[in-house]
Amino acid sequence: GLASVSYEIDGTLFTRECFASFQNDVLVYRYASSKPGALTLNGFFIRRHYDVGSCAKSGNRVLMDMELGEGGIRFAVMMTAVAEGERAKVYTLGDNLMV
Repeated sequence: GLASVSYEIDGTLFTRECFASFQNDVLVYRYASSKPGALTLNGFFIRRHYDVGSCAKSGNRVLMDMELGEGGIRFAVMMTAVAEGERAKVYTLGDNLMV
């Protein structure tokens, strides 16, 4: 199912939506605002003590590919941003994904 919440701050409506698909192995979030330029995001991955596996893969994608401790299970997660609107921009700064 879809989980969502909306709220208004100073006349701007903000909406967050989320759904998960086990079959497609994906977790999707959608953030929106009623006014152009009112929404900014900074996304990054962190895993304390082992935080060496994050890197930018393109202008709209960040990857964490690492191992759960020495000799542990390998895993990878990827975050991709797609922005809509003429003022919208997506870029990476180090291993941060900026919208």
